[in-house]
Amino acid sequence: MEKKTVVHQSADIISEGSLLKVDVKPELPTIESQEKSMEEFKIKIEKLKMMKEAGLLSDEKFAEEQAKLLSMI
Repeated sequence: MEKKTVVHQSADIISEGSLLKVDVKPELPTIESQEKSMEEFKIKIEKLKMMKEAGLLSDEKFAEEQAKLLSMI
């Protein structure tokens, strides 16, 4: 069996046309998935807040990232 490097694997994905291919199955959200989604959202908010307080984000970048998060809900 031939070992493929990441570059070879990436080239295969691109040549197969599966790079942007997404299998979408419509599913009704479950309570568990909604809870997980809400927990992930809370974690992202906390990380954003911590980065701002640590001085890692400018006011401009903070507002930009905040808007992205708010658009998710």
